[in-house]
Amino acid sequence: MKISKIVISNYKCIKERFVLELDNVSTAIFGNLGTGKTTLVESLYDFYQGFSNGFKYSKNQVDNHTKYTFEFHIQNIIYAYEVVINFERNEIVEEILFNISKKEIYFKRSSNDLIFSALKKLFNETDFLRLQTYMYDLRFDRRSLILSELYQKDFSDSPQTKFIDYIGQLIHKMYIDYDNDFIKFYSNITDSHYKELIQLLTKLNLPIEAIKYKKLELDDLRMLLNRHRYDHLIDMYRNEMILSNKNEFFVYSYGYLLKLKGQNFDDLDINMLEFHFKDESVLNFHQLSRGLKNLLIKLMYLLRTERNVLYIVDDMFDSIDYKLSLEVIYYIKERLKNFDSAILFTTNQYLLFDQNVFNQKEMYILEYKNNLRLSRLDTLGIRKDKKLLNWYLEQ
Repeated sequence: MKISKIVISNYKCIKERFVLELDNVSTAIFGNLGTGKTTLVESLYDFYQGFSNGFKYSKNQVDNHTKYTFEFHIQNIIYAYEVVINFERNEIVEEILFNISKKEIYFKRSSNDLIFSALKKLFNETDFLRLQTYMYDLRFDRRSLILSELYQKDFSDSPQTKFIDYIGQLIHKMYIDYDNDFIKFYSNITDSHYKELIQLLTKLNLPIEAIKYKKLELDDLRMLLNRHRYDHLIDMYRNEMILSNKNEFFVYSYGYLLKLKGQNFDDLDINMLEFHFKDESVLNFHQLSRGLKNLLIKLMYLLRTERNVLYIVDDMFDSIDYKLSLEVIYYIKERLKNFDSAILFTTNQYLLFDQNVFNQKEMYILEYKNNLRLSRLDTLGIRKDKKLLNWYLEQ
């Protein structure tokens, strides 16, 4: 099962329909600085936050009705989920779940109505009575998505509704690496793949031979960050625990990479990551080069063992040499195949064009010519014998 297509329209500079076909292990979006790569990732990040936490937490004020459509392939059936959001008011305008294969709408919510009678045949009598209660409560709730709420309920006595769980899982497994703040929480990063990370760094001829923790007390952390930044981190940690219902995170905070664990501050376990090099030098994350920081975060993020994940990464190879980028993407693509997972990423590393790591169906060009335009390379009529980089430079 997988997300097979994402369509976005009316989000900031994304005016026309952006169609992303996700039939391959990797989808690469190439674009120059200022062409909207980050905006594309940000649009998905805002949807994900709204799906997970409700749109009351959205920070973006987008003066449009933004429309998202997701298609899912689950057990040879194609489902679609369509949502329209008014980000300016943080309100859900429309929400529809339907079965494309059977041409059947399961529920449709608009500003005036909520129709879900088609779900009745999928639920047993008791579960449908529960569903009616939930739907009544959600009818006037413009902050919470119906699908998100149903995904969190137990309808295991109605096995025909299992596809709702699958769709919810696939949306929750859109892991989005989006650099939007001085503090970032990585609840999905673990240290369980530590050995694989070190082995890969060795394979890439990088001089790091170990990553270790340096334990800090609260006073140490306050001295490290300064009082204002420390207060900011602690406030964010409280909020993140409430929103995610977790109490253990890797955290990027003002240039440092930390691991925080604990329900309250009396027993908060704080560790700073330190990187041990083959020349016996020891550096914290703050002291590393920009390219090495970016690479380490990306690898820690991608080297997980979950299945059916869609990794969405902004500026995948920022400040990373293209030859190193090539080795990394070869490794990641093969690894993701083993876990039935995929990656969608943005980059301006055009030297990857002709390295046989992507086919034309996996590559998109993002351009700004009067408006933002997203084009898949295999639809542009490029001659098969033409070098892609040469073709691009001639445009």
